[in-house]
Amino acid sequence: MEHFLNNNDDHNSSFFQPPTQDDENEVLDEQNSPSDMETISPIKNDNKPEESLPKTDRLQSKTIDEEANIKLQVLVSNFSDEQLDRYEMYRRSAFSKVSIKRLMHSITGSIPSSNVVIAMAGIAKVFVGEIVEEALEVQRQDNETKSTPLEPKHLREAYRRINNHHYHCPQRKTWKSKRRSRF
Repeated sequence: MEHFLNNNDDHNSSFFQPPTQDDENEVLDEQNSPSDMETISPIKNDNKPEESLPKTDRLQSKTIDEEANIKLQVLVSNFSDEQLDRYEMYRRSAFSKVSIKRLMHSITGSIPSSNVVIAMAGIAKVFVGEIVEEALEVQRQDNETKSTPLEPKHLREAYRRINNHHYHCPQRKTWKSKRRSRF
């Protein structure tokens, strides 16, 4: 457990420690070294939502983020080894962006942007998590022990339940489905 909290070489280690304002200034200073200043103008980031907020709102949002990170650290530090392994696997799991892009291209006929692909991969991960949670509920209702793995029947029933409860986006009616049959 200590390895997970103190792992500095993990690409997600910044999750627990948000970057400070000093870190951002150091990056800008490195990018704008004196030799580069003659050819490159200083970088201005107008896209930051925090810059448009008043100073008190920025401080409040920063303290809220810090509080959330502290709560998450406390939660993770109290995980059992099994829970910690599961949490690590959840954090590292992801759908292949190439596969998602290919699937979206085959459905829509246009090439999606990288931001859309990232969003769809996140949505797919959440959807799979909901299916698995519902499948575990189905398994529990069948009075099966937790030591048995999920079976396809549990996953099918979970998908059926989610589909019946309209948790998913309803299909859009196309112009062909709106037309009446002549026969």
